[in-house]
Amino acid sequence: MAQGKKSFVAYADWKDIFDELPDEDAGKLIKHIFKYVNDENPETDSVLIKAVFANIKSTLKRDLDKWEKQLKQRSEAGKASAESRKNKSNEINDRSTTVEIRQRNLTDNVNVNVSVNDNENVSSDKKEEIVSEPKKNPAEDLKFRKLKFSNTLQPFLETYGKDFLNEFYSYWTETVNNKSKNRFRQELEKTWDLERRLKTWERNNKKYESTNGKQFTTSAKQPYKFTIDGAMQTLSSDAERKL
Repeated sequence: MAQGKKSFVAYADWKDIFDELPDEDAGKLIKHIFKYVNDENPETDSVLIKAVFANIKSTLKRDLDKWEKQLKQRSEAGKASAESRKNKSNEINDRSTTVEIRQRNLTDNVNVNVSVNDNENVSSDKKEEIVSEPKKNPAEDLKFRKLKFSNTLQPFLETYGKDFLNEFYSYWTETVNNKSKNRFRQELEKTWDLERRLKTWERNNKKYESTNGKQFTTSAKQPYKFTIDGAMQTLSSDAERKL
């Protein structure tokens, strides 16, 4: 019997074999079986016991092979499950690190873009106040709001892809004609459900593709970038062209 195996299957139809044997031989046979499954390599001079045990032995071997295969499958499944849990844990840690870096970069970029008069003695507390109130500089405020909108699209990158979200971002961050000239299209919407808007955009894309054989595009020129640095570069380019 294999190492770690503590039991074996005795079949009901073996009863017919034992019934045909004298009690003495039946006793010898059962002892012979138990010695075999305990790896004691039993020997017997009885031709009868050898003949009868031959059939039982083949059944026990077949069961042992089946048990070993099942044991191997369970072991491999356990290893795969452990590896999967490890990968998920690493993925969560990587995402947490990415979010932390993205937030740190966002703070750095905002600090760089906020202009402070060199002649004024501004304390660190005052600088934080300026960053937290970007509306004092309309151009920087617009960049900041577009960047925040860009970040809301990040969780949908895997679902819709970069090109799809590129078009979506470009369209909804266009600065349309309005009195303030400092609000983009998405901000003028009275209600906004991002998931529903993305699904509608996808549905319209498919309709357009089925009719025209190509992907629907908007008049927006600036691409959507899924990085903090890329988004800030895009927003800076928009501002320079308008100036």
